Amino acid sequence: MDTLGVGIIGFGFMGKVHAYDYKCLPLYYDPAPVRVKLVGVAEIDQARAQRAAEQGGFEFGTNDWHALIARDDIQIIDICSPNSQHVAQVLAAIDAGKLWEHYQQLGRFGQRVGRVLPLFLVYLIFCRGIGLLFGGSYSPVRGPVSSEWNYMLLWASIYTFLFLAFWIIDAACLCRWLIERLSESPTRYPKSCLRFFARQRGLGKKPGSGDYEDTAIMEKHPAYDDSILAEWIDMKLIEQLTERVGRLVYCPFIVFFILIVSRNNWLDRWPWPPGLVIIFGLNLALAAASMIILQNAALRARDIGLETLRAKVEAAEQKAAPTPEVNQAAVGRKLLDELQSLDRGAFAPFWQNPLIGAILIPSGGSVLLELLAYLFK
Repeated sequence: MDTLGVGIIGFGFMGKVHAYDYKCLPLYYDPAPVRVKLVGVAEIDQARAQRAAEQGGFEFGTNDWHALIARDDIQIIDICSPNSQHVAQVLAAIDAGKLWEHYQQLGRFGQRVGRVLPLFLVYLIFCRGIGLLFGGSYSPVRGPVSSEWNYMLLWASIYTFLFLAFWIIDAACLCRWLIERLSESPTRYPKSCLRFFARQRGLGKKPGSGDYEDTAIMEKHPAYDDSILAEWIDMKLIEQLTERVGRLVYCPFIVFFILIVSRNNWLDRWPWPPGLVIIFGLNLALAAASMIILQNAALRARDIGLETLRAKVEAAEQKAAPTPEVNQAAVGRKLLDELQSLDRGAFAPFWQNPLIGAILIPSGGSVLLELLAYLFK
């Protein structure tokens, strides 16, 4: 029969009731489907946590509820804290695999269309209102057929431009959601994932050798702190994810550039109606704002990760002596320095930001066309 370890966050009235219920499981079920063991309890200070551990029969008490979530011998997290704390603690108790699975579910095509389409339709009504308010304008087309084609192509390009902008906004918001979940509390990565990155970073090598310790030795006597490595994985994931999402911002600016080219005076005397300028300007502003919000979320997550790592490294350095902890401090310092030097994705310098590059596409291209028109007058 399996034995599941239980950790209870909060040992007020409900915490005591739940602890009692776990002990009474064999009285209600014969035989019980599983055995449970009260491993840890978390309270607001260490004195109360210790008293709760003694009263409830837990193996240990702590004033840091994250410590319960991080333990491998606890499979059940029972949240009995005040209601206002439930959301953060539930999200923290979700491991990295489940968090990523939820992110992928939210990112499915049908889910995204369901979020984007209502906003797109509402904004489309607003754009039609802007068009009616400012009225039409002269178009250098000849004949009814050309006029119809011009009308259809113009609005098709506007619809495409609007949908692309909202698609990118949704991608940025979804990415920001994941970043905020990762930064709320320590992420629980599978042991196999931690071992993979530990080997990749050379953290599992035998002292004075290029060989790696076997898996059993690494698990029993790890050369690194799991929580420190998890912070590093969080930041690398955010870096690579924001780099890919950031590339999407080029799409509406490329469409905008094509529209500038198609309506350039070098080809014909195409006007720029005020309504069209307002619609396109608002969309570019929305797409740019979503990227800025995403970058700010990533930078906040990095600041939180750096602060957490810094505290852990300083604690390890305080304990450092000619012991295995010396290695842990060195590893932590190495990962901390690497996080501080991240320069891709949302961590890229200002002039490497994809938003800046996207803005320069239409501006640089239109300037070039105007220059050619001037030279060939």
